[in-house]
Amino acid sequence: MELRDFIDDMIHENLNLNIEIEKENVIIITPTNRINYKTDSLDRDLVLKVLLFISQITLENKFKIESVEEEEIFLLNEKYSMEFLILINDAGDYQNKYNNISNAIDVLDTIQRDHPNVSIRGVYQLDEVFFSNDEWVSNICFNYEYLDEFILDITAFFYYTYEKNQCLYTKDYMEYIIDFPELDPLLGYIDLPEIYGSQVYDDKVYFEITKLSLPLFNLLMKEQEYGSEVEYEHYGVLSLKVYNLNSVSNILYNDSNFKEYALKITKDFIFHLSMKYNINLNIVEKNMNEIDTEDLVSTLYEKLEMIQENDLVYKQEYDKDLIQYYYQASLMEDSPFKYLAYYQVIECIYDEVLMATTVGDIQQLINSSWFNSYDKTDIQKIIEKIKWHNNSKKDEDKLKLVMEKYFRNNASDDVFLEVNKEIIELCKKMKIIKDDIEFKDLQKLQKKIYRYRCDCTHSNRTYPISKIVDNNSIQDYIKLIKLISERIILNYH
Repeated sequence: MELRDFIDDMIHENLNLNIEIEKENVIIITPTNRINYKTDSLDRDLVLKVLLFISQITLENKFKIESVEEEEIFLLNEKYSMEFLILINDAGDYQNKYNNISNAIDVLDTIQRDHPNVSIRGVYQLDEVFFSNDEWVSNICFNYEYLDEFILDITAFFYYTYEKNQCLYTKDYMEYIIDFPELDPLLGYIDLPEIYGSQVYDDKVYFEITKLSLPLFNLLMKEQEYGSEVEYEHYGVLSLKVYNLNSVSNILYNDSNFKEYALKITKDFIFHLSMKYNINLNIVEKNMNEIDTEDLVSTLYEKLEMIQENDLVYKQEYDKDLIQYYYQASLMEDSPFKYLAYYQVIECIYDEVLMATTVGDIQQLINSSWFNSYDKTDIQKIIEKIKWHNNSKKDEDKLKLVMEKYFRNNASDDVFLEVNKEIIELCKKMKIIKDDIEFKDLQKLQKKIYRYRCDCTHSNRTYPISKIVDNNSIQDYIKLIKLISERIILNYH
């Protein structure tokens, strides 16, 4: 049987196609296209499958058929410029593959409806789809070579809950951005192993430390100026993934308490790693998007340009211990511990200042008219005075001595107010004082910084630091104690 006879015999198979034979070519005519079907096959079942499939595609009208050659059918979705290859075979997998392709287009249509400001553009030579939005800094890209992964990834990007620069989550899936503190000084690409179990559990919470997922990677990159230039396959950052939290805990992932619960469980896991393996792993909890990066860089740029040439010359040596405390504090993330680290600049000289004050008081006693160095009673009075002086002084008293000696530093009122203008403005913002004149009395300032120091030091589950409410942020307190410590270091000789 020749091809013409073979095709003529099939026209009666309810194909819903117009088919013509031109010499040895089969021309399939659809409402929008003429397709040249190149085949040397006289396998009736194969040819029928091809024609039936083309009929299905034509009726659904989602794709343009680019070409048909033997069992290979190339489909083009013109809306998104995405090309797909369907291989007709006896196994029947081609129908499943087409269903996945059709499903992917449906998902893109849903995204387009839900996010009308998002532009979707495929590059079929690369099997990639690019997404852009005027509100994003960079475009992002997903590869659609593996359709199941593609659908899952774009769904996660657009529909999972994203806490900016922190985590991505949905039902029974939580992914945290993590870092390893000991790697902070290292530059360049660092290759670390992925850690995951050989078994997937349905009834247990379990963890993985694996490569940052593509959706979370793209959520990060869309906010980066050069995000579109960073290739995911070369991005070696790890993330911590937590599974089954909702099923095991019966807490819905959109419950207001879920994030706190998830963080607590994850910190338990991190503690276990630290205790058993001495692995230091941090969850990135700081929201970088709360910071205007462009403004931050611009401000830093201006500050650097303000540096004068004479400041590039070493002029003054400061106390080694005080500088070390200050430096260690400057390395820390904003937290109560950073406040305490700056406060150590003050505490470092508590006993020293107390001793100097005690010595001064004793010298006054010794130089008094009644003191007789040969009289044991007078010497006993001096000894008792020293004991009383040391035992009666509390930390608040020592703080007062340090502040008077190295913060106030015997400056006149006018000079004192002038050199501390920045601290005064901050104190007014924090409602520690009402006006500049009030700052001359250090009692309120001392009480405030000491009170917060105690809150940080003695916080517990009954009285956590988070319950301290005076409308001042931890950043305000850190800035205040930092400025005070700077004045003390400058005045210390």
